[in-house]
Amino acid sequence: MFTPMTTLGQRCVDVAMAEFKAGVREVPAGSNSGPRVREYLAPCVRGDRNVRLGLTASNWCMAFASWCLYQALRSTDKAPPHGYRAGVVEALADAQDPNARWTGRWKPIIDVRSGVWFPKPGDLAIYDRSQHGRPDTSWWRHVNRVVSFDMPSGDFVTVGGNELQKVHVGTQQLSNVKLLGFVAYPREEKIEQSKPLLTSVERTQIAHMVFLSIDGMMRDSLYDGKPHEED
Repeated sequence: MFTPMTTLGQRCVDVAMAEFKAGVREVPAGSNSGPRVREYLAPCVRGDRNVRLGLTASNWCMAFASWCLYQALRSTDKAPPHGYRAGVVEALADAQDPNARWTGRWKPIIDVRSGVWFPKPGDLAIYDRSQHGRPDTSWWRHVNRVVSFDMPSGDFVTVGGNELQKVHVGTQQLSNVKLLGFVAYPREEKIEQSKPLLTSVERTQIAHMVFLSIDGMMRDSLYDGKPHEED
């Protein structure tokens, strides 16, 4: 049997929606932590050295997006679109990497509003959440994942962590002035064969049966059960 064709992005959406349906939220509320949130934060690394940050409480929107990605990755996938990041700016830097170490690509919002490119399920939406008059917040960002995108209206449904202190599903608009752009996930689809249609023994047995059947047909065509005159 073959599983349906799915992109990496769609698999990430499936993982994220399962967490949403499970009701994952901060415990206690407002703590930026909790049993499941700590699982999202634990593998976060900085830079290229893969040194874990050891976070147990933090803004966790990017950690959740990263967790979903690494849960969804298969051995058949190429390099991930970004690293396992705690900071949105780091994942964005991965997507903008000129050395193409990662498979994600940054798509500024102008490309979408002009119709050059449109997001698909699984792509990451990046928002500015810096505060006016506070240059120390210039790097502050938020991220959630596209679930679906409506071409005519420009509305899109997202699922994200650290929204209302939980995993949240909401609706966004391309006109949002805080929306900076998207990290595009790989578009190619994968087909995974979960179980062979036949075992090797079964294939050998069937081949043998076919051979015997063909051999019998050939013999019948040469001899119809009556004596043939010799040439």
